[in-house]
Amino acid sequence: MLYVSDPLCFKESMLISLEALSGYGFLRGFIESIPSTNTKVSIETTKEIEDQVKSCIKEFKGTKTYFWLREDFKNILYDIEIQAMDKIS
Repeated sequence: MLYVSDPLCFKESMLISLEALSGYGFLRGFIESIPSTNTKVSIETTKEIEDQVKSCIKEFKGTKTYFWLREDFKNILYDIEIQAMDKIS
């Protein structure tokens, strides 16, 4: 389960990451299932989805697109990455 403080921001930042990266297209269904709201939500996920989201974020952080990303988008990706790391540790 992922706790997302701003689902719309998370959704848009992940869609941008999919545009910048190849090989993560299978996450599109998960990303499109995220509600387009700005209120906190908890999203039921599998461990595999969480691992793939974490991997996608990690790879995305190495791109020029990430460098130009809005700060609020970077912050939500960081929050999700930390959650995924805590669950693995």
